[in-house]
Amino acid sequence: MADLPRTRKRLPVRDHSVFESSDEGRWTARFAPLDISAEGASEEEAWEALREVANKKLGSDEAAQKAMQAWAEEHAVEEEIPEEELRERDELMARSKEASTRIRAVGDADFEATIAASKPVLVDFWAEWCVPCHMMNPVLAEVAEAMADRIDVVKFEIDADDIDESRNYWQKYEIRGIPCLILFKEGQELQRIVGAGRDKDQLIKELESGL
Repeated sequence: MADLPRTRKRLPVRDHSVFESSDEGRWTARFAPLDISAEGASEEEAWEALREVANKKLGSDEAAQKAMQAWAEEHAVEEEIPEEELRERDELMARSKEASTRIRAVGDADFEATIAASKPVLVDFWAEWCVPCHMMNPVLAEVAEAMADRIDVVKFEIDADDIDESRNYWQKYEIRGIPCLILFKEGQELQRIVGAGRDKDQLIKELESGL
C-alpha cells in the first residue's frame, strides 16, 4: 500500500473573494473567476452563501468548471498536513491494510467472470488515493464475514496500472465518485451504494433491500 502525501493543495477561494458591507449592514461576497456573488447578514453568512452558489454553478456549468480548474492550477497553495491529522490518517491506513487482507481482490482479467456469478457479488470500486475508500475497508471486511452465506465481497482497484485502457470502468459503470459499491448477480446490477460513512449494520440493511 503506497504512502500517502504529507502535503496537500488548498484552494484559497476566500482569500481571493471580495467582501463589502452596505450602510444597511448587509454583506456581499464576490468571486470574480466564476462571476458569482451572494449576500448575507454578516461576512460569514455571505461567505457561506457564496460557497453554495459556487457549488451549484460548478455542478452544472461546464464553462464554470473549466474556469475554476484554470484558476486552481494558478492559485492552489501547497501546505503541510498537521501532525495530528497525519497520525489519524496513519492509523486509518493501518486498519484499512489489515481489513484488505480479509477481502478478495479482483483485477481486469477476472472482473467479468466475477460479476457473472449466480451468487450475488458486491464489488467495491476503490483507488489507493481515496481516503474514504480506506475508511470503508474495515466495514466491508465485517460485512463480508457477516453475509458470507448470501453474497461475496470483492475489491476492484479502478485506477490500477494493469487495467486495459480500452476498458473505461468509470464510464462503463457510470461511476461518478468512490468508494462505489455495486451489487451484481449474473452480470446485472442489483444495487449501488456510493460513499463512506456507514457502519456494518447500516450497510447490511441497505444491501438486504437489494437482494
